Amino acid sequence: MKTWDLTGNLARLAESFDTLQKAWQETSSQWDDPTSEKFRREYLDPLRPRTQRAAEAIRRMVDLLGQAHRDCSEP
Repeated sequence: MKTWDLTGNLARLAESFDTLQKAWQETSSQWDDPTSEKFRREYLDPLRPRTQRAAEAIRRMVDLLGQAHRDCSEP
């Protein structure tokens, strides 16, 4: 893996978010009160759009770095 290759990080981000979602589904089946609702609303709900924005930024960086690498490699 090249030092500028971010695809592994993107995969880890997606996997971590999926793991968190599954853990919350299991937890929320047992923890269903106003505190759990507040926790979900304040901490978990904002993660989806933030994670999606981060993933899109990583994808753009992968594209830009790939293009820069190609540009610098051409004779």
